[in-house]
Amino acid sequence: METSKTWDVEALNTGFFAKSRNAERYLDEVKTKVVSNQNYEMIFDEHYAIFHVYTYLCDKAFLESRMKFIAELKSLLGHPIDKPTEVYDFGRFKQFRKNIIENLIKKFEKA
Repeated sequence: METSKTWDVEALNTGFFAKSRNAERYLDEVKTKVVSNQNYEMIFDEHYAIFHVYTYLCDKAFLESRMKFIAELKSLLGHPIDKPTEVYDFGRFKQFRKNIIENLIKKFEKA
């Protein structure tokens, strides 16, 4: 188990949980706006991808080390996913999801 000061599982969990909850709250707000403005569909899909990724990352055993975490992120890129019924454009959702995961990989590989 990695114990360095730079790898703080509790801080990661707290951050992931906060990002997930913030995205969830914003989704609730955007749902009402989509009815009158289709431009919000893209915003909804983006925040649903944020919610989807960060919820998955919360409280997982692979967070115990940077190497396990990065390996899980790389594996996650290849996981097939079913279309969430809530999203408007599945292709757009998948691209947002992919971008989020790839950015996390880059961030944590550099750290």
